[in-house]
Amino acid sequence: VLKKGGRFLCLELSHVDVPIFKHIYDVCSFSVIPAVGELVAGDRQSYQYILG
Repeated sequence: VLKKGGRFLCLELSHVDVPIFKHIYDVCSFSVIPAVGELVAGDRQSYQYILG
């Protein structure tokens, strides 16, 4: 349950078998997500730990 105006964010971790999509997924997982974690939460390390 969220307050009015609240936000729900979900980090979905999956396994990808198609090579081109796996590459895109890996780039996002290991580069983009930690960078966003650093910008939003000021904590890049925690988002790198989650992924690997």
